[in-house]
Amino acid sequence: MNIKLTPFTVPNFAIPIMPAGEKQDGITFPSGIPLRSVEAKELAAMCDDFRREIFRKADKKDPSGKE
Repeated sequence: MNIKLTPFTVPNFAIPIMPAGEKQDGITFPSGIPLRSVEAKELAAMCDDFRREIFRKADKKDPSGKE
């Protein structure tokens, strides 16, 4: 049975990892960084990590050979 799937949603922002801190210190970082502001190498690494994790969770071998 073939089922047509909706593609993964592409985000508009990358979420920074926030340093540990006290609530009273206030937020010093934006809640999201526009993708256009992220370096190409960082985007590529994030995409590679996402692809690796998708195939790991599916318990499948990546047909592209990118493991």
